[in-house]
Amino acid sequence: MLNRKLPPWLALVALFFFAAATARAEGESLPELIRRVKPSVVSVITYNAKGEVALTGSGFFIGPGQVLTNLHVIEGAHHVEVRTFEGKGKTYPVAGLTSVDEDGDLAVLGVEMPAERASIVETTTN
Repeated sequence: MLNRKLPPWLALVALFFFAAATARAEGESLPELIRRVKPSVVSVITYNAKGEVALTGSGFFIGPGQVLTNLHVIEGAHHVEVRTFEGKGKTYPVAGLTSVDEDGDLAVLGVEMPAERASIVETTTN
């Protein structure tokens, strides 16, 4: 398997673009926006059958126990974990896929964790 590593901050950049419209409408500064969305960003770690790290990527919480990431990050993995960035960080096992969009290269992971540990970005719609 090809060993590709994607920087965890990449998800933060993607999440920034999703939240930017709301931030502009509410007059939120860039540092405020980053402070608000950063807790929802996670690292996605995949392992091969030998238990070795195969690939790392990034994602973010979209609901309690649900993380959005890229499908190519988890394809072919023996098992997957999600690591939060809060404090010293916590690692949680992925129970499986909730949904997949192959054309969009997106996957929603079901994560085994207490619902209150998931930090979901609050946005408003007009």
